[in-house]
Amino acid sequence: MNAGVREQIIQMGAGGKCVSPTRAARQLGVSRQRVSQICHEHNIKVAPKAKNYLICNQCGKTFIGKTKIQKFCSTRCFSNYHHIEIECEWCGGHFRRFTGIVSRERNSGHSFCSKRCHGYWTAKNFLSQCKDCETSVCPECGRTFMMTSSKRNYNGKTGLHFCSGECVLKYFHKLRKGVKQ
Repeated sequence: MNAGVREQIIQMGAGGKCVSPTRAARQLGVSRQRVSQICHEHNIKVAPKAKNYLICNQCGKTFIGKTKIQKFCSTRCFSNYHHIEIECEWCGGHFRRFTGIVSRERNSGHSFCSKRCHGYWTAKNFLSQCKDCETSVCPECGRTFMMTSSKRNYNGKTGLHFCSGECVLKYFHKLRKGVKQ
């Protein structure tokens, strides 16, 4: 490296001025690291790195970003931006859902806050219209429920059919304890 570059950097920092390594490197045709090294050797102040002042896409607040492409000031703003509030089709309750999931649900036209609400809606709208369904009685609680004939024909190990998983567990728990025979 010629001595002219060193002298030019020293001249840029004369009078206590800060030297921007990036700007000086572009002007002189050397690396930023070399400019910083010369500044350090001659006790010349180096300008702080430019900060990325950005505007949050969700709240509109100005913030200093780590990168120029950062779009949100916090994870809360990111989450609020990518989630929307929806009303459950069965119970009417409100819940938040990721926008990608909502777009897939809109293909089916239905959104539910829980598997329970989805199950109630399905029972009302499909099982009541099912031509292949039969009524059955739960051996545990005695409740009447609908099931397809194909499910009825499948006996499994016991040949019993229950209205819910909870009744299955209760029944077999009692069976294990020897209450039911």
